[in-house]
Amino acid sequence: MTALGDTLLYASRGYTTHDHRFMAAATNDGWDVHYARFDGSGASLDGRPLPDGATSCDWLGSRHPILADDLPAAVDAFGELVARVQPAVVHAGPLTDVAWVATQASSEPVVAMSWASDLLIEIHDDASARTRASEALRGAAAVVVDCATIAEIALTEGADEGRIEVVPWGVDLSTFPGAAMPPPEGPLRLVHVRSLEPLYDPATVLEGVALAVDRAGPDSFHLTLAGGGSLTDELRATAAALGLAEATTWCGRVPEGEMPGLFADHEVHLSAARSDGSSLSLLGAMATGRPSVVADLPSNHEWVRPGVDGWVFPLGDAAALADRLLDALGRRGELAAMGESARSVVEQRADWAANQRRVIELYEAVRRSTDH
Repeated sequence: MTALGDTLLYASRGYTTHDHRFMAAATNDGWDVHYARFDGSGASLDGRPLPDGATSCDWLGSRHPILADDLPAAVDAFGELVARVQPAVVHAGPLTDVAWVATQASSEPVVAMSWASDLLIEIHDDASARTRASEALRGAAAVVVDCATIAEIALTEGADEGRIEVVPWGVDLSTFPGAAMPPPEGPLRLVHVRSLEPLYDPATVLEGVALAVDRAGPDSFHLTLAGGGSLTDELRATAAALGLAEATTWCGRVPEGEMPGLFADHEVHLSAARSDGSSLSLLGAMATGRPSVVADLPSNHEWVRPGVDGWVFPLGDAAALADRLLDALGRRGELAAMGESARSVVEQRADWAANQRRVIELYEAVRRSTDH
């Protein structure tokens, strides 16, 4: 059990749905949470206020974005923040900047959290980022990752196997209670819930859907794109050029509370992301009882069993994606059973109500390990 008055210093680049959920889990367990952001209080990706019991810290990173050149100064400033807050535990991630600063600055135990992209992308783009990630992994009292794929990379980058905790961030099954499959009438309804950015390769999604429509005929598929990003205008033009103007709906970024209804209104979830940990959109679709067609990534294979609760296709291969969509169309009567299988996987392994308890228990174990 949490000791009365235990303080958690939670540090992250910004404020997202993930940050809200981790802080809410801690405050609900009685932790006094202090939140240190590193983005200069920039745009938040979650519209909700901080959870009750969490306090935003006024420090260098809340006033100015912490960029790579600012990291040495951030170490000193974060050390001052730690001295002021006096946390029992520091939770910090991503590894390449936030966790590195925390492990360099704090004399208190640090639970370092990978955000997947730090180990999948950032350490390969920048040698100094790789060095910082390795130092953060070695300096942390514990390391939280969201899937086995990231755990394996963390090991190769210097993490102690005994300090790694694999905790899928999961979904709140009370919010995603599951939904009956819509009647198999009209076009097969597809939904893509990723930012419209190059990393998520939405162009391949459009090309794959267009190829499937060419082969199955008009009115065979309808695609909803939920999300915004720098490629929006370009993708709209692409959709028109591919003849998909009438077969696509663009609904922009959808609030978290509306996601269950969005998935429930569709039959198949799509993602062509070129890099991923445990995708919340994938898990949300599975929790709703929807099969998915996803890119062939190791992390996706941890969740999707081809032909059982979804399909995979080679990265960037629009023709292969079209093949999978045509298979889904031909097996439309089986989609409900596939969705039930997907839901069962989430219930067993990605129930956030259970998984958040594991994170809290990790905080408590780390705190106890430093008690004198």
